[in-house]
Amino acid sequence: MLKKITALLFASLMLASLTACSADPNMKVTVMTPGAENEEKPSGEEEPHGLLISPGPARDTEDAETGESEPADVLLVSAQYPEMVRNVSSGDYIKPNGTFDDAAYEEDRAAWSEYWSMQFEKGTGLSEKLAAFNEKLGDFLAGAGTENRVFSPVSMYMALAILAEAAEGETREEILSLLGAENIEDARDTASRLFLSTYVDNGEYLADNAASLWLKQGLSVDEDVLQKIAESYFASVYQGDPEDPAYLKALQDWLNEKTGGMLKDAVDNVNMDPEMVLSIATTVYFRGKWQYPFSAEYNETLTFHGAAGDTEAEFMTKETDDLYCFYDHFGAVRLSFSGGAGMWLILPDEGYTPEEIAKEADFIKCIGGEYDESHEKYCIINMKVPKFDVSSDLDMCDTLKGLGIEKAFLRDGADFTGLIREEMPVWLSEVKHAARCTIDEEGCTATAFTLEMLCGAAMPDGTVDFTLDRPFLFAITNSFGSVLFTGIVNQVPGK
Repeated sequence: MLKKITALLFASLMLASLTACSADPNMKVTVMTPGAENEEKPSGEEEPHGLLISPGPARDTEDAETGESEPADVLLVSAQYPEMVRNVSSGDYIKPNGTFDDAAYEEDRAAWSEYWSMQFEKGTGLSEKLAAFNEKLGDFLAGAGTENRVFSPVSMYMALAILAEAAEGETREEILSLLGAENIEDARDTASRLFLSTYVDNGEYLADNAASLWLKQGLSVDEDVLQKIAESYFASVYQGDPEDPAYLKALQDWLNEKTGGMLKDAVDNVNMDPEMVLSIATTVYFRGKWQYPFSAEYNETLTFHGAAGDTEAEFMTKETDDLYCFYDHFGAVRLSFSGGAGMWLILPDEGYTPEEIAKEADFIKCIGGEYDESHEKYCIINMKVPKFDVSSDLDMCDTLKGLGIEKAFLRDGADFTGLIREEMPVWLSEVKHAARCTIDEEGCTATAFTLEMLCGAAMPDGTVDFTLDRPFLFAITNSFGSVLFTGIVNQVPGK
């Protein structure tokens, strides 16, 4: 009999009104295991070392009126999230009598300062730790063809790091190599710092990360490893019967809650295989407002020359005095969100595709904030940006194999004994990633993104026409240069 470990990663790309370009971000990792669910142990054989989750009833109790199965108490460990602290605004501290509440203001200001100092400590230098992984962004975006593509590096990194915790030997080493980590401690520290530095609800924008493990009842696991995952990755742990509709509904409800309902269609297609032994889910949800919003009264109807044909689309327009970045094969503008995050819009030169640009080192440097004076200039930018709502639901197995993760997919070669304490083969059989990003005049939401422009390496004059009327790329980054979402827009909705 086959058993499976399934890992689901939904990155909510909040790229409109602040993208969520979730990651599902929708990553589903499945590990399969043949063997021995019903085999009897020889008399006197000791139980495996670790935490043995005892089986519960095959079905939950039915509701007397509806006859439907009600969810069981499946939560084993509840994630302990750090308390978010919002930035202070002096206008919020005016008392009804018109006086200013100095004590409350200073107390909240000190709390905000302490929280920001923690985030600054965790986020500083993180881009260097993620450099090797971010160099592969082009590989994750490859294969779009004429379709849109959305990807959340944060969701993928967290899911792979948790998977590495469950692995051992060469299986773990291959995962760590892709992550650019020296060892599991390094990956764990980087993942924890990534979570803490990107987990934000400061009253101006929201970036909400989450992780969870879904265990099959009766699975024997290493208690210390499970506890380490729960603490280091801020993960909740659940148990249940994969054949129980209530357990599946609990997973779907969790995914919908963590992705703001933006990926409902993808979540509705999530199923639990009867032989599943473990599911891992990671999500990212982003929502933000532009620091300087567009005005709908200035919108124009223009032709978007998409990869699959022309479309009459609604474009947002404005003139802004801002930083324009220019490289050999593309130009880029960063739209700021209130609170520090931003969205890069990257327009390839004529003759270059978004997929080609995504593989260039200059693309990674640009969205990571590593540009320099030789590639930037403040000038008047006439912006014309199409409103869009883009999403993708991807199978990442071949991509990960091409990036060096091979052992994990081998039925007879994978090693997941880092967490699983069962005498049976376990391997990775499926990896899916779903994400969505939307933008409009007010901002962006993501849950895991022409000829009328100056292109190439030439220094722009005083004014730049930046019209995104052909396929382009986007990236949502935080104050420390961490890439929450990135994507390719090959087509936009018609007006």
